[in-house]
Amino acid sequence: MTDKESILRFIGLAKRAGRLESGTDSVISSLRTGKAKLLIAATDVSSKTVLKVTENVTFDIPMYRFATMDELGMAIGSPPRGILAVTDDGFAKGLDKKLTDYEEDDN
Repeated sequence: MTDKESILRFIGLAKRAGRLESGTDSVISSLRTGKAKLLIAATDVSSKTVLKVTENVTFDIPMYRFATMDELGMAIGSPPRGILAVTDDGFAKGLDKKLTDYEEDDN
C-alpha cells in the first residue's frame, strides 16, 4: 500500500534532485523538449490549465490527478502548484508505480 505522504515525500525528493519542473510554463517547456517523463496535475487545478498543458503532449506520457495544489507546493517547497513534470526516468518509474498503487488502494 502506498500512502499520500510517501508519494508527496518522493515528489519532494525529485525536486531536490533537480528532476522536477513545476508550473504551467516550465512543464510545457519540458514537454516541448521531450524531457517530461510523467505529469501530475493537482486535483483542484482548473481543467483549462490541464488542457493547456496536455495539448503540448506529442508522445505517450503517464499523467495522474493527485493531491491538492497546496499539498504539491508544500511537497516541493514552493507556493501552490497545479502541474508538475518529472524529467528523470527513474523518478518517473517510481512515481508511476506509487501513483498506480495509490489509485488502486483509493478505489
